[in-house]
Amino acid sequence: MKRPRPAAESSWAPLQARFSRTEILILLLLAGGFEILLSRALPDLRRYFDLPLILVLYLAIHSTAAKGAFWGTSFGLLSDLLVGTLLGLNGLSKTLIGYLVGLLRVRAAAEGVLGRMLLLAAAAALDTVLMVAILDLLGHPLRDSSVSFIAIRSCVAAAAGVFIFRGYDRIKFPPKDFSRNPMVEEDPF
Repeated sequence: MKRPRPAAESSWAPLQARFSRTEILILLLLAGGFEILLSRALPDLRRYFDLPLILVLYLAIHSTAAKGAFWGTSFGLLSDLLVGTLLGLNGLSKTLIGYLVGLLRVRAAAEGVLGRMLLLAAAAALDTVLMVAILDLLGHPLRDSSVSFIAIRSCVAAAAGVFIFRGYDRIKFPPKDFSRNPMVEEDPF
């Protein structure tokens, strides 16, 4: 008899998960607190590490496209308000990213660490390109919008995101041990 894989090790755990209001509020507070801490203590690291984006991707993968867009708007506007960037810049880019990942979530449910890292890196690169393009259109180009900046930001998001996703999966979908269930009969063969 084949044992079921624990939810945390399966492909993105259950694709359609429920998030309570309290859970979303905690994630918003965590992202906001982290944004404030990084922007004040380590502003150079803040340019490369985007916790709200990683949380938007996690929520979008586990919900619909509309909810992914909503989470993107919420986390993006919070980031804009706390860091002092152009209001709506992160909101718009994260809304589009949340919508796309929510729309493609079944196809984006990549198996394994490498697939997850590629998804995170692609989403972070698209988010960065969107923000650079919007700022350039508004006449406020970033001082460093080179390919190396986008690549470093994507790699940081991918590496950190895999650890955050795995840890949050273990909290949200704890592994179940069916071997101790007295109702399950042992296979005699």
